[in-house]
Amino acid sequence: MDLLAFLNWVYGPAAQSDPYYLLLRDFVILMPWWYPFLWIGGIASFFGYKLFRQFLSNRSAARGAMRVKARAERLIAVQNAELSIKRLLRQPSNDNGSDAKPVAVA
Repeated sequence: MDLLAFLNWVYGPAAQSDPYYLLLRDFVILMPWWYPFLWIGGIASFFGYKLFRQFLSNRSAARGAMRVKARAERLIAVQNAELSIKRLLRQPSNDNGSDAKPVAVA
């Protein structure tokens, strides 16, 4: 059922005297078939662009977080290596009986 037949069915026999029917009929007659698809395409393009920008932002933030995490892990690994080297260095025997903490001697 096309839209013009639907309008005729809704307004009935007195349709020609109703200004709203005349306005809707003119709109239906003058509106091209692709007009609703133009609006759907425009709205979908707008929201698609917003989703694409959000995706790019999320991907950029995730990459930045991965860089920060990798750098922190690298720094922790260097620190752990330095601590393990310090543990392997010779320690004084503390024969003097003081309570001072031992100092690594190279």
